[in-house]
Amino acid sequence: MIVNRIIRSSECNFNAELSLNGIVDIVQDLITETLKEVGCDNITLRNNYHAMWVYTKNKIHVEKSVKWSEEITVECRSVKSNRLLNYMNTNFFNKDNEIIISSIVEMCVLDINSNRFIRLTDLPFNCNNQEMDPTFYFDEVTYSNEKPFVVSPMMIDYSMHLNNTHSIHLFLESLNFDELKMIFSHSYDFIIRYNSQAHYLDKLVLKTEKKDNHFYFCFEKENEKIVSQGELIVFDK
Repeated sequence: MIVNRIIRSSECNFNAELSLNGIVDIVQDLITETLKEVGCDNITLRNNYHAMWVYTKNKIHVEKSVKWSEEITVECRSVKSNRLLNYMNTNFFNKDNEIIISSIVEMCVLDINSNRFIRLTDLPFNCNNQEMDPTFYFDEVTYSNEKPFVVSPMMIDYSMHLNNTHSIHLFLESLNFDELKMIFSHSYDFIIRYNSQAHYLDKLVLKTEKKDNHFYFCFEKENEKIVSQGELIVFDK
């Protein structure tokens, strides 16, 4: 799917530039709409197969910022898949046809009740065997900051688990103003891995750590089971 769109004010940060949350929302919307074209979006899966797509990993690279009211072109497509995993690539192009933002999402389909994998070959989905090697690296880190919270109704989505974008919002809220200003003035990578699901009233702890140009985070349940973890890496200009 290819769409032309203008950056809305609600998608921007305090610099009037497309925010990380705004990027993730656009990516999720385009993935959903792209899968809808083949009858394999989450609403269809829920109604017809009692199943749902679940993101397992996402890597976003922001090379250049894009400002409020700027026009961009966004292209989303499946670039690799097998019996269990699908990889969706979303690229953001500016008016000069440069890729300024890119995302690669690894995702799978689970049965809603059992959380067991459902094979993509059992769904209206054509597996794509394009050669590529999606890589998602994570450093081992010891966290020094913790903030507990409870999953509220406004944090869950129509898959009835903690919304991906809200997780990222909680991480960004843990950073101070100067850190965010520094991040937004550079190119950066944002990588997140979703290990398990969190649901309404689950008690979680957000753990964070900073080392040089790396910002690490982890969401854990009370039993120390990891829900998601990731890092944001800032690059020199």
